[in-house]
Amino acid sequence: MPAVDTGGLITRRHAANGPLLGLETLTRNDHFLEALMARHLFAILDDLTERLAELRAALAPLALIGGAVIAEPIKPASAPRRAKGAASARRRPVSAKRRAAMRVQGRYMSAIRPLSAAQRAQVKKLRAAKGAKAAIALARKLGR
Repeated sequence: MPAVDTGGLITRRHAANGPLLGLETLTRNDHFLEALMARHLFAILDDLTERLAELRAALAPLALIGGAVIAEPIKPASAPRRAKGAASARRRPVSAKRRAAMRVQGRYMSAIRPLSAAQRAQVKKLRAAKGAKAAIALARKLGR
């Protein structure tokens, strides 16, 4: 029997029983669909990229006739991998001065987050003139 389109899900009529097969039946019986759903996202993207490259290669002669320019193929969407045996860069310890600066920056960011754009501009102007501690005090006052 013919396939029936049910809003994106193509189902088939079962020849013996007659009712449409539901999604549960398809996922239970269709091993291909199960394998496809289990694949990793990057593997799917790599596969699509390879097929797109094959399609571009097949259509290249037609594009030359039509005068269109073919874009360069892009790299597969796999995650970048480090070379085996390459040592990772060690983080240097953070100095007390830098840690204090990061703490002040965090307090400043948390103080200006709830403010409007106009209030943020006002606080930013004060920070440039009088420093972060005065700006944090103003931002907390404006945020109330």
